[in-house]
Amino acid sequence: MSLCVFGEGMLELSGIRDGAARFGYGGDALNTAIHLARLGASPQFVSALGDDPHSVWLREAWASEGLLLDHCLTVKGRIPGLYAISVDDHGERSFTYWRSESAARSFFSQPDTERAIDAMLGASLLYLTGITLSIFGKDHQRRIIDLMRSARAGGAVVAFDLNYRPKGWPLIGDARAIIGQAIDNASICFVSLEDWTLLHGAADAASIADELSERGCAEAIVKDGARGCYLKSAGVREWAPAREVKKPVDTTGAGDGFNAAYLAARLNGASPLEACAAGNDLAGAVIQHTGAIGPKQLR
Repeated sequence: MSLCVFGEGMLELSGIRDGAARFGYGGDALNTAIHLARLGASPQFVSALGDDPHSVWLREAWASEGLLLDHCLTVKGRIPGLYAISVDDHGERSFTYWRSESAARSFFSQPDTERAIDAMLGASLLYLTGITLSIFGKDHQRRIIDLMRSARAGGAVVAFDLNYRPKGWPLIGDARAIIGQAIDNASICFVSLEDWTLLHGAADAASIADELSERGCAEAIVKDGARGCYLKSAGVREWAPAREVKKPVDTTGAGDGFNAAYLAARLNGASPLEACAAGNDLAGAVIQHTGAIGPKQLR
């Protein structure tokens, strides 16, 4: 079973207070890849880093997490993106990004790009997100959609998280169009109620799951924070309740952890509903710690 996770990994500043911050790493696709590795999988993280000291450190850190980096390309003269997490009194997060020079944006113009794409086409499971799409221009977005289509036609499971961030899309119409095409080519689709509302307007979880199913998603999961998630798959239409957390510390990365635990459970033979329970459990653990990923003992 070969797994490829395609996206951007960045430097992270979290726990900011009294003039100090924790220095780490994160990014939605990276977070999911690391949790998959911690859960026993061996994902290839397909991305690009620079040739600077911070990129070298990230590569070493990600390898120590268990990620395979054969297709994490090196872009000369570029650097990793950086983001800072701000957290309110309820643990809800907001982000500030510095990523215009991010090496990941140059993924498609490298000597080893085609080899990395071939690896994704040959994977049993390919995972990517709306943020993966947002860091590229339209031509490369279309190429990613073609990649998803070809991978699924070749028998791969293609898992996609909508992960809509308005700052990544200058025009909402472009986001609706390209994310819609990604949904049309996904086997498993993860959507947060919050993101869907931002992109399409208010709707209930069941109607969103119905639309995803009608568009070809065999497993449609709509996440709604503390309420849990709604699943539609193979005749199952059911809520999976969230793990109770009295006071979240930092909600960053909760959805990414959910996705990893869901996919790991499915790979290990769990039903979609059982996988939702696993996802809720890990998401509940992630939000009790600072930063996007949390300590290694989280499982």
